[in-house]
Amino acid sequence: MIQIGNLCVFLFLGGLTLQSQSLSLSYSKDSTKASFVLDDTLKESLFKQIVTHLNAPHCMGGEGPNCFDCSGLIRYAFLHISVDLPHRANAQAYYGQPVEQIEDLKRGDLVFFTNTYASKYPITHVGIVEEPPFFYHLSYKKGLILSNLLESRYWNDKFVFGKRLFNTQ
Repeated sequence: MIQIGNLCVFLFLGGLTLQSQSLSLSYSKDSTKASFVLDDTLKESLFKQIVTHLNAPHCMGGEGPNCFDCSGLIRYAFLHISVDLPHRANAQAYYGQPVEQIEDLKRGDLVFFTNTYASKYPITHVGIVEEPPFFYHLSYKKGLILSNLLESRYWNDKFVFGKRLFNTQ
């Protein structure tokens, strides 16, 4: 960690950079163990950013604010709380603690899916859990929507894992 005045910057393998005094980072050599503590105020800011763009249209490669793809939305929302994630669902899947069971997902966890379109990458879609089993994500036809992971056979069958990027203290 480098601290310059009120600014804390965390750098490590994988490229996650945090730039806020209200975030702290715990990290092991395995980048999948990267997580940070996020207070309730920042968590609410994250979801306000997402809800603000409800029904925003899908556009491949979109990083907002007028249109998004799935990973672009996640990147955009997290940037508003000073967390810089890569713009690819496959790359975002390297961050956080694994959550293997749908029943163990919590608000704020990222959910990853496979085979949602033809791709050379195993992870092709990402969303963020609101209140389990509901998650926000980008639909190609409907834009930013809230879906039920358990009631949708499509999403349930394509679910790979969740990732918990933060722990609330």
